[in-house]
Amino acid sequence: MNKTELKELRAKNLKQWFSNKTVPPKEKSYISQLISGKASFGEKSARRLEYDYGMPQFYLDKNNTQLTRLNCNNQY
Repeated sequence: MNKTELKELRAKNLKQWFSNKTVPPKEKSYISQLISGKASFGEKSARRLEYDYGMPQFYLDKNNTQLTRLNCNNQY
């Protein structure tokens, strides 16, 4: 997977993660920029978001269709 594909996958997974959760006000703009592709979505950002919001390790880098359904009741 190249960098562009990984960035797109991370954005898709981030959007999916927050599709049924409240986005924290302090991160709303940043998360919106990541999802839209307007902000850089590197390794450091991905790992921080996973840690801060209780995502499984490397969640943003994987195809997570089934995992997202398991985490649908978390609120942040």
